[in-house]
Amino acid sequence: TNTSSVEEPTFSDGTLAFRQPTGDTLQTIDIEIAESDAERSRGLMRQRSLGYDRGMLFIFDDVDESGMWMKNTPLPLDIVFVAPDSQVINIARRTTPFSEETIEPAAPKKFVVEVRAGFADRFGLTDSTRVRWTRSK
Repeated sequence: TNTSSVEEPTFSDGTLAFRQPTGDTLQTIDIEIAESDAERSRGLMRQRSLGYDRGMLFIFDDVDESGMWMKNTPLPLDIVFVAPDSQVINIARRTTPFSEETIEPAAPKKFVVEVRAGFADRFGLTDSTRVRWTRSK
């Protein structure tokens, strides 16, 4: 096998629901989970298309205000910063592909969800939205 090839996300690690404070689900997506340093640094690099039913959940070891960036990422994304209690902190909408500018959360985050650009507006995500996710394996 060619060990130098980059694994494409399969979006089969689990599911994640964006929910209103009332508990109503705005949208559920299939997720790839990035929780190692290597997985987090690779993120959605080289991903050429992304449906509104998919995304990537980044789980961080620490709760902090470190940011994300779009280096080597060809698709514009909505980047959703999430607090340890699963509450959305803020959303960076329609980020710029390949940008090396750091995009930071407005408060310490534990999770980040990356979805297709326009997702937050299409499904009505706000800073009162909560996320709930489950692992499939």
